[in-house]
Amino acid sequence: MANTLPAHVQIGDAADLLGVPNSAVVYLVRFGKLTGETSPESHLPGLLYTVYGASLETYISGLVDAAGIS
Repeated sequence: MANTLPAHVQIGDAADLLGVPNSAVVYLVRFGKLTGETSPESHLPGLLYTVYGASLETYISGLVDAAGIS
């Protein structure tokens, strides 16, 4: 698996690449762990954001922070 996501991927694609649920990616975008923006033309929960070149390490770090694991 690639270490980084391609720029401008949809939430569903990011989740597939990282092997996690869409909701986990949405959570990390909303809380600033991944960089993304809303997609005004989409009203589907799985396509709310475009994610920008987020690294897998950043994603894992976000999960660790969210779980309160130190």
